[in-house]
Amino acid sequence: MAHVVAYEQAHGPVPVGREVMHARGCRRDCINPEHLSAGTHAENMAQIKEDRKQFCAAGHERTPSNHYKFRGVVVCRICKTKEEV
Repeated sequence: MAHVVAYEQAHGPVPVGREVMHARGCRRDCINPEHLSAGTHAENMAQIKEDRKQFCAAGHERTPSNHYKFRGVVVCRICKTKEEV
């Protein structure tokens, strides 16, 4: 995984029992070391769950002007990502 390699090059090995997390609202394909940190699996999953409420999978903030609901799906007007509610 590229984000793990980017983290390790900038910060050293991932501590035992930790995994690399992306910053809030950051795209999951981001490899900028400034957007990466180490945390527990539980912290990572909780953050991802919260991010999904506020951002689409591509990292666009969910606002009424750029997202809409249609037949139980939230659609991002910017990237056309569709996610079930």
